[in-house]
Amino acid sequence: MSENMARPHDHRAFYGRKTDEIGVDNPALIACAICALAVPAAHADAISDAAKLGATAGAMKYCRENFATDEDEGRYKLLAVAAGKELGDLSEGKTKALLMKKAAEEDGEYLGKPLDQGRCESIRKILATKYAID
Repeated sequence: MSENMARPHDHRAFYGRKTDEIGVDNPALIACAICALAVPAAHADAISDAAKLGATAGAMKYCRENFATDEDEGRYKLLAVAAGKELGDLSEGKTKALLMKKAAEEDGEYLGKPLDQGRCESIRKILATKYAID
């Protein structure tokens, strides 16, 4: 068999080159790249509404205890109660929501990022609009 002719079981017949060559025209490589880029985007939407609600309820408590001014403390407390009531009414995802609430309350972690004064104020303003509390 000549050097240019590939055996039937040799993949060089399909790609037309040696096994150690990898190029962008390799369909398997392109498929892997697409999957690698698509998976993180899919995980970005993986946080459920229940988990967000739990994190929000916990964040309000953490923010009240760590960043609230005398003027804002009552607002944070009302928002924590409103979010907590909504959390109590959940029928699905309650376990994950409670875990997210605990992480926010104890560790100051809101959806994977640390809470600081600016973030607390931003969340408070959004919730004040949602629950019509100001």
